[in-house]
Amino acid sequence: MKRLSRRSRVLAPALALLAAVGGLAIAPDRPVAALTSAENLPVSVNVSRTNQSSAGDRTLHDAPISFAQFDDSANTLNSATLSWNLSITGERSGGSRGTLRLSYGGDLAAEALTYDTPQKTFTLVGSAPVTSGHLGTGTFSPSNLLIRYTGISGTFPWGVEAAVTGTVTMTYDYTAGVADTTPPVVTVPSNVVAEQTSMAGAVVTYSGQTFTDNVGVTSSGCTPASGSTFGPGPTTVTCTASDAAGNTASDTFTVLVQDTTDPVVGIIVSSPVEATGPGGAPVPFWVSVADDSATASLDSCSPASGETFPIGSTTISCTASDASSNTGGDTATVVVQDTTDPTVVVPSNIVSEATGPSGATVSYPAATYSDAVGVVSSGCSPASNTSFSIGANTVTCSATDNAGNTGSDSFLITVEDTTDPVVVAPSNMVREATSSAGAVVTYPAATYSDAVGVVSSGCSPTSGSTFSIGVNTVVCNAADAAGNTGTDTFTITVSDTTPPVASVIVSSPVEATGSSGATVTYTVDATDDDSIDSVVCNPPSGSTFGIGTTTINCTVTDPSSNSTSASGSVTVVDTTAPTIAVPADFGVEQQSAAGSVVTYSATFTDAVGVTSSSCVPASGSAFGPGATTVTCEAEDAAGNDASDSFVVTVSDSVAPAIVVPSDFGVEQESAAGSVVTYSATFTDAVGVTSSSCVPASGSAFGPGATTVTCEAEDAAGNDASDSFVVTVSDSVAPTIVVPSDFEVEQDSAAGSVVTYSATFADAVGVTSSSCAPASGLTFSPGPTLVTCVAEDAAGNDANDSFVVTVRDTTAPAASIVVDDTFEATGPSGATVTYTVDATDVDGIDSVVCTPLSGSVFPIGSTAIDCTITDASSNETRAMATVTVEDTTEPTVTVPTDVVAEAAGPDGAVADYSGQSFVDVVGVESSGCTPASGTTFAIGATTVTCSASDAAGNTGSATFTVTVSDTTAPTATTPDDVVAEAAGPDGATVAFAVPADDAVGVDAIVCDHEPGSTFAVGTTEVTCSVADAAGNSTAVSFSITIVDTTPPAVVDAPTIVAEATGLDGAPVTFDLDVSDVVGVATVECDPPSGSTMGIGTHAVTCTITDAAGNSTSTTFDVTVADTTAPAVPSDAPELSQSFVLPAGAQSGVINYELPDIVEAAGAVEVACTPASGSTFGVGVHDIECTATDGAGNSTPFTIEMVVAGASGGPSLPATGRGVHPWLLLGAFAIALGTFLSGSSRRVRRS
Repeated sequence: MKRLSRRSRVLAPALALLAAVGGLAIAPDRPVAALTSAENLPVSVNVSRTNQSSAGDRTLHDAPISFAQFDDSANTLNSATLSWNLSITGERSGGSRGTLRLSYGGDLAAEALTYDTPQKTFTLVGSAPVTSGHLGTGTFSPSNLLIRYTGISGTFPWGVEAAVTGTVTMTYDYTAGVADTTPPVVTVPSNVVAEQTSMAGAVVTYSGQTFTDNVGVTSSGCTPASGSTFGPGPTTVTCTASDAAGNTASDTFTVLVQDTTDPVVGIIVSSPVEATGPGGAPVPFWVSVADDSATASLDSCSPASGETFPIGSTTISCTASDASSNTGGDTATVVVQDTTDPTVVVPSNIVSEATGPSGATVSYPAATYSDAVGVVSSGCSPASNTSFSIGANTVTCSATDNAGNTGSDSFLITVEDTTDPVVVAPSNMVREATSSAGAVVTYPAATYSDAVGVVSSGCSPTSGSTFSIGVNTVVCNAADAAGNTGTDTFTITVSDTTPPVASVIVSSPVEATGSSGATVTYTVDATDDDSIDSVVCNPPSGSTFGIGTTTINCTVTDPSSNSTSASGSVTVVDTTAPTIAVPADFGVEQQSAAGSVVTYSATFTDAVGVTSSSCVPASGSAFGPGATTVTCEAEDAAGNDASDSFVVTVSDSVAPAIVVPSDFGVEQESAAGSVVTYSATFTDAVGVTSSSCVPASGSAFGPGATTVTCEAEDAAGNDASDSFVVTVSDSVAPTIVVPSDFEVEQDSAAGSVVTYSATFADAVGVTSSSCAPASGLTFSPGPTLVTCVAEDAAGNDANDSFVVTVRDTTAPAASIVVDDTFEATGPSGATVTYTVDATDVDGIDSVVCTPLSGSVFPIGSTAIDCTITDASSNETRAMATVTVEDTTEPTVTVPTDVVAEAAGPDGAVADYSGQSFVDVVGVESSGCTPASGTTFAIGATTVTCSASDAAGNTGSATFTVTVSDTTAPTATTPDDVVAEAAGPDGATVAFAVPADDAVGVDAIVCDHEPGSTFAVGTTEVTCSVADAAGNSTAVSFSITIVDTTPPAVVDAPTIVAEATGLDGAPVTFDLDVSDVVGVATVECDPPSGSTMGIGTHAVTCTITDAAGNSTSTTFDVTVADTTAPAVPSDAPELSQSFVLPAGAQSGVINYELPDIVEAAGAVEVACTPASGSTFGVGVHDIECTATDGAGNSTPFTIEMVVAGASGGPSLPATGRGVHPWLLLGAFAIALGTFLSGSSRRVRRS
């Protein structure tokens, strides 16, 4: 690279000012050109900040520097340098001191502005290289030019001003370049052929294109791009390349998209299809056609979708073709069959209340049975009006059609017990509390009853529980075996009526802490047998008590609302004197010869309150010159007092103050000058004794500048003076008042005569004045400028002007002459002619109308719009409306009446033709209702044909289509039916007679209705099928009811009987059996009533019905001994007495056992202690148990009394009423018994 030269040029910077205060003035921007000489453009920034209310940093200016981009396509920019030479001047105002800073990428200079140096000027000189990232970008902003001021102290508000001047320069270093004029070289692929994949064409990719250039390709590409969608047929692809110098080149090739693929046809059909009638079923199907070009369509299908296919197999065949004549096809096979079960509709589930432990007898509505082909047999089990046990019972109903398909459904019959037991609780009770917990209360028992039986019952809380103070609810419940529950409640109220004991504890007296008194706290001592619920006192503890004696009244309440009162008293006293705060001694400036009015502030405080206070002399009084002592005193309501004092000195040292006007000028009134008035004020705190100004206000001041001096002196000899300058001059030009611009209406071709008025005035006097053109002359059409001038004696001159426009603004007068209505002469309407009558004072320039007179107006209303223009372009619009009408009805011709045979219940499709519709203008709409080819109902139908034209005129005519039915129905004879008997009366049999009719079956009448009860045996049934037209067909078949069901054992008993003797017991039983027709005999072995020995026995029963069907069942009967032996309560052996030999304290005693009789066998008795044991003197309980052969046992007790011989030891008391000494006779008997023995076996019966 060869360096040629360095050139510099100056930026055209735009230093933007922030939205803050100040202004910015810069030199205008200069155009950018390469290799130009240096330019130094001035920079000028003026900013200020005023009325700042606090210290701190303030930004005065913050804006970036920008420059125009270096631009020369033949040169290369290598580097650039930015340099600046700026001067800044800062000046503060107000009392502020601070620092003014100038920053450019950091603080470059700073100067302090103080009281002594409120203005500073400093410079900022420097340069910075432009980094490579900024080259060629068009903008260089290394930083913002920032001006800040930091105020640090002073009197607020303050302000500051700053001014920046100087230049900013940009220097470039660049290298000259060489131009490139050779275009790139483009190479394209060979032509491409692709298969079409959609209606849009195909996505085609290609490769092999190349782009080269001797300098370098900057952009290249092909359109359409590789991977784009190419439409069917040939497409030209263009490839283009460009280099950095803007040279371009291109080449092309062809992409051909074509379709050679056959369509793919797919038949979508469901198979097998359920038959909907004897003829089969309508079969819908769908055909999909896929084609890579998306142009294929379906040609045909046989049979067509929706046709009725017969029962069996049918083949569907479909074909399709695309726009390129490629063809395809598909086939499918459909099977029509009958597999649908009959429909059974059963009653809703039934819930019935139990009428006894075994349940309830329930009857239910009949089920309904239907089938497209016909039901041949049906029924429900268990039958209606049968006994159903407690719980859920399932009833199943079924039906079978001719094809052997069977349908069934079931429902539930639920027998339940829902009646609650009845509970009667005791009456409500009231009891007194015996403690804080309440009271123990016992109450009567509740009563419980239930139709089935109560299985559980009770009350909570239970009787004898502790019930708390207040109302307690006792809930009594009962439940039966079905889980039904009954409830009743009563209340037990426990009350407390004893009040608490209480006293108030408080200290007195208390010192007042304020005018309201003092805060007093106290406590209340309270006790109660239960507890304390609330303590309410007035005044409450912690409140403020007034000065004096206050009584405290308290109410103490327990939870039962029993209350007690307690009281106490407190005295609040005040013994503290007030506090006085006075100012320190001070001096004031004398305001007059008498002295000065002096104000001061003294404060008087007291905890309770100051009742009187004063200072002498009072604040605001006139104090004489010299020292004065002020004495302040205060007293409170309790008589406590206090005092304090201070000294005030009055003196005069201030000179009078003079306020004069600022220098000012006045306008010269005459050659001698002007009389000048002004105002100066003289004030002094004590009083001004003398004052004056020279020259005085109101004097005549000559032309030029005059100094006015004012002086003043007060009584104390203090004096002052001030002055100002008044300048008299003449500089005011005369005043001219002209009219505003105005227009006048043109009244002739030459224009119009115009009059106007202008005024001229001057304080000294107008020496000359005029206006041109003058008022009263003729002004030509259009605008005319009128200029007025004036001059006074001092040579001051003035001028003013206005414009007068002469204009024609009156529009022409015009109207359209035309008839209101025209009759249409054809579909386009009618030809309309009219004229326009127009006048204007200076002539009509043009008349333009739409539509033109003599043109064809369409049917309806048409507006004629004419614009009339005069020579001055004033326009008038004239308008009229013309209506073209069509009132002729179209002519309608209809066919002769039509007769057709009914093809179905809706009638028949009837075709007709020959109707015609004619109108002079044209038929807008026409047709016949009902339309030809639609279905006509049976009977006569009137067909109305009508036509309407565009104007709403309508013509019509009618004819008749008659549809009749003369064909008898067809009926299928049902198969003979064999059904099982469901009861003694036989069985209910449902059947259906399949029938069909083109119009519809109106009635099927049978001598035995479907669903009726048929007796056991064979019954002939005849049915007649008729349609609504009276055509009929008859069929016959037989129904046979048979009984082949054996009886059923509903409940085989399980019996346990108590033995009544050694042989066992006689046992009777009842077997619960059922049969749909009826049970004939029941035979059991052994029979009911037989005596069965102790143990288990098998009983076999055979049940036979009237048809000879039989059923056998076996059940067990158990005879058992579960009764314990019975011990007679009055047996003498249960209480026995014995006497021991003299001197003996114990002996062997044999006692007797009572006689115990047991019907079922021997009874063994065991006692402890056993008979023959040694017993001492006293009363003995002998525990015994009697056990029979079955192991049943009964315990009992023998009471035995043992006594000593006469004269021996005494018999101890037993507490049982036995005399302590036995009779001598008893002794003898006992001794005999003792010697002979007492043990023996119990007798058995």
